[in-house]
Amino acid sequence: MTTRDTVILIERLIELTQNKIISWNISNFYPSLSSMENHDTIFSADHLNQKLRVYKYFYRHYIDEDTYHLLEGFRLETFDQFNNTLFRFPETNNIKNLLDAVMYQKSNIEDFYAKLMG
Repeated sequence: MTTRDTVILIERLIELTQNKIISWNISNFYPSLSSMENHDTIFSADHLNQKLRVYKYFYRHYIDEDTYHLLEGFRLETFDQFNNTLFRFPETNNIKNLLDAVMYQKSNIEDFYAKLMG
């Protein structure tokens, strides 16, 4: 799978999420991360017999031995029923866009806006 293929696949997942064909949930299945990484909220979905999860993670970027900055990245993975990561898609810029679409879906902000505005 090339980076171009990954970008196209993620664009399709964004479209399916925005059209509510894929429904995402906050997940209790946490990925295995190195001791230098932390994650934010994990979202998962089942689509076409694949378990997907998308999340933002933070990692340390060391400037020298004792000084580092926390940087963020975004991951899309498939996983099995035992929470083992099966495949990690290459990091592309549009994984953040997918996560944004998922968070928008889960926030129910459209209903909130409609109720607030009458």
